[in-house]
Amino acid sequence: MASASLPLLLVALFLGSFGKILAQISSVRYQAAGSCSISTEQLRVLPTDYERDVLQAFTTTTAGTGLAAAAQELQNCLFQSYDPAFDVLIGNNRTLYQVGPTRSYNWAHEGTAYLPDSNEVLFFSDAKNPGQANRVSLDTGNVVPVPLESPIGAATGATNYEGEILVATFGDYENGIPAGILQLDVYNGTWKWVLNNWFGLHFNGPNDIVALNDGSFIFTDSQFGVTQGFSPGGAQPAVYLVPPTGPARVIINQLPTTINGLALSADQQTLYVSTVQANNSDPADAVPLDMSNSIYAGNLVPFGGGRFAQNSRVFAVSDHGYADGFKLDVNGNVFASSGDGVDVFGANGSLLGKIIIPASQSSQQTVNNLVFAGSKLVIGHNTDVLMLQLNTTG
Repeated sequence: MASASLPLLLVALFLGSFGKILAQISSVRYQAAGSCSISTEQLRVLPTDYERDVLQAFTTTTAGTGLAAAAQELQNCLFQSYDPAFDVLIGNNRTLYQVGPTRSYNWAHEGTAYLPDSNEVLFFSDAKNPGQANRVSLDTGNVVPVPLESPIGAATGATNYEGEILVATFGDYENGIPAGILQLDVYNGTWKWVLNNWFGLHFNGPNDIVALNDGSFIFTDSQFGVTQGFSPGGAQPAVYLVPPTGPARVIINQLPTTINGLALSADQQTLYVSTVQANNSDPADAVPLDMSNSIYAGNLVPFGGGRFAQNSRVFAVSDHGYADGFKLDVNGNVFASSGDGVDVFGANGSLLGKIIIPASQSSQQTVNNLVFAGSKLVIGHNTDVLMLQLNTTG
């Protein structure tokens, strides 16, 4: 395991235009010369006196009076490789760049959506600072507040839709804002409701959202909007599909714990849903009390002019924290937020490796949301934004 620091000029020459842009707008935040690899045998068999706190990362696993050898190997490694496929996906640039400022609160917590026309990424603040929306330029590093024409409540998820952005929001019931889905122009701040009820019942807490090519969209309605006091609730917590015309309908409602994140495969034939077992009303403090912080996959099957979710199955389980936000690359690999950074799962659900990112002081969960901007992975690190060049696209 070794580390090295390349001068930023050499990084720019090596990476071409991407490196030149980074040299202008951002600073090297975390850098490593390569991955730390650990063998299957080291992962599978530990000394029999091993111990690990369920709230701590694998690298804290002890054996006897010190760290277990496998944990020691990875203790100070930013890129932890459990499979050679991880190294292929990460590529040669092992540098996390910071884009934009560091702030004292979680301004880059929720969302996120890539805005290709302006090469920006949209982020929302957390539920403790609800209703703040910002565009972060990947060209200049500037952070521009979205001039919302009126409050939208505690926004949580976002996706591109018909030239604008669909936003999932917990709302703010006490101030007259219901939970639901709205369509937002991120440049002038105008917005309109697309969905704010289910047959007269309040949604609980729309959390994440994806759009389909046929004009329909799918969102998760979690219980967190109710437990955090933003919505009175009433509708069934579930995964809803909203077709171009007609009412919203439930397509998944039998997952074992609170539904949370959502993602689609590139061919839009597989839907992924994450769940979280929370120990209190704040999802930022969610912990895997029964290891139920999972990602489920299911087939989206056309039928009768609509779509149904079938063959729901466990795709992967987070060993530390939970997959609040996650995205797929073009080959079905899943990049998921976690308690210690970003988990990278292969298309078969196997954990290929981890991108380790130290937690910000304001959140137990290191990363909550991320998004692809072509071959760049843009990471909401709560109090700041990080960017990593990959050897894949999403």
